[in-house]
Amino acid sequence: GDTLDSVSFPTTGWRGYAELQSLHPWLGTHSDGRIARASVDWAHSWDRYHLLLGARASSALDDGLFFQANTFLGGFLNLSGYAERSLVGTQAALGRAVLYRRTGGDATGIFSVPMYVGTSLEAGNVWSSRSAFGDGGLIVGGSLFLGFDTPLGPVFLGYGRSERGAESWYLTFGSLLREDPR
Repeated sequence: GDTLDSVSFPTTGWRGYAELQSLHPWLGTHSDGRIARASVDWAHSWDRYHLLLGARASSALDDGLFFQANTFLGGFLNLSGYAERSLVGTQAALGRAVLYRRTGGDATGIFSVPMYVGTSLEAGNVWSSRSAFGDGGLIVGGSLFLGFDTPLGPVFLGYGRSERGAESWYLTFGSLLREDPR
């Protein structure tokens, strides 16, 4: 389901996604196994302050599926501090809280661009197999960012850092939300 009022900067509603993918040679694939993916996002607002909570997970239910089941973490709001898609595994989990405030730009002005100031706290990791799930623990990261709701779509300038010392600057185009947990 999806009741979010905006994909760019959601202020209210929720969205959920679940998928069970079954791969079989008789269906034309070179693999045999199942992959489960799920995500949920919830947004709430208090005046100009907005909170976005999200969780996603992906699991190759059969450890033989390596390439088909790879899930990537890393990047803005996706274990901030790490480079985009720099963490890869067949098992993945991510939880996050993003707090942002609208600070500028009257949406009715011709030359105005709404601006948001925000921060995030994220925890998650990837693992190479179901038996390794949990090995290495969760990585905690966070970010500080500015977001601009331009006529061509959202633009974010941010800085992210993980508790393990990884850090990155981001110039990102797109939404606060990921399309799916891959």
